[in-house]
Amino acid sequence: AVYKVKLIGPDGTENEFFAA
Repeated sequence: AVYKVKLIGPDGTENEFFAA
């Protein structure tokens, strides 16, 4: 399965990464 994770940092930046 592939999971898309979206993280929002304390300064408001968005980071997305994929984990297998």
